[in-house]
Amino acid sequence: GTAPASFSWSPSSGLNSSSIPNPTASPNLSTDYVVTSNYLCESRTDTVNIHVFETDANTFSLGNDTTICTPDSVTFDLSSTNYAGFLWQDGSTNNLYSSSITQLVSVQITDQNGCTFSDQVNVEVKSAPNLNLGNDRVSCNGDTILLQPPFPANQYSWSTGATGASILVNTSGTFWLEITNDGICFARDTVNVETVAAPLLELGN
Repeated sequence: GTAPASFSWSPSSGLNSSSIPNPTASPNLSTDYVVTSNYLCESRTDTVNIHVFETDANTFSLGNDTTICTPDSVTFDLSSTNYAGFLWQDGSTNNLYSSSITQLVSVQITDQNGCTFSDQVNVEVKSAPNLNLGNDRVSCNGDTILLQPPFPANQYSWSTGATGASILVNTSGTFWLEITNDGICFARDTVNVETVAAPLLELGN
């Protein structure tokens, strides 16, 4: 029988095989590959150029995972880039993407050379506590009034500078409390306290 043709590719770096007709090339740099084929008494040579474009694949980032509080949203703004295409996880193709729900946000980028790369971040949405200090209060003759939230929190910050779960007041003023359970979502409420003098009662002689 007739001997099969033989192939030799040079350089061999970046090839899955240097001795087959159609190797897969994955060079790190642009490379000219020279192939020599030998069949019977005939030898032929050809050159294939593989051009490797530099991309932002190793530097592009949507940022760190993020946590926001309702009703806020987080926007990923890629409008200042010169990329050719954007494909977000929901199928949208704008250069801006906003999220107000807990989800994994991912984008595939196509650059001007047709190369693609991607990144993803986790967005977590938390709810702030619903704080209500109650109705405004009246203090008679400077009686002490206890102000406190209807439920416990991990951190308290009063307008007076106090950091405990409650305060005692006996003067007129506007008092607010800010609380948080996670250091991310905060709630604030305000209550007015008015100090009045009780009427002087005389029964006579």
